[in-house]
Amino acid sequence: MRVMRICEKYTQSIPVLAAAILHDVLEDTPVTKADLSAFLEGIMDARDAQRTLQLVVELTDIYTKPNYPTEPPQAEGRRGETNWNKQPGCPNHQICRYTG
Repeated sequence: MRVMRICEKYTQSIPVLAAAILHDVLEDTPVTKADLSAFLEGIMDARDAQRTLQLVVELTDIYTKPNYPTEPPQAEGRRGETNWNKQPGCPNHQICRYTG
């Protein structure tokens, strides 16, 4: 809820706020993308459900615990730190990513 409260200061977009709440679900639980999609479609209109799912996927680290690499990637971020998450993001993705 902390991430959602921070995002709430910058946007009232329901998909963004829902994604802020759900941002770790795919990487930290056995819930699949299909499971989450079905859940969202049951509680939101189709457009908001699709957008929320897209944001959650973008916020999901590509290296979940079982798939975490033993060797760091070659690419480095702006300040020289390793960029572990290679997924492209949207502007709303950045709001949540920096608060998580």
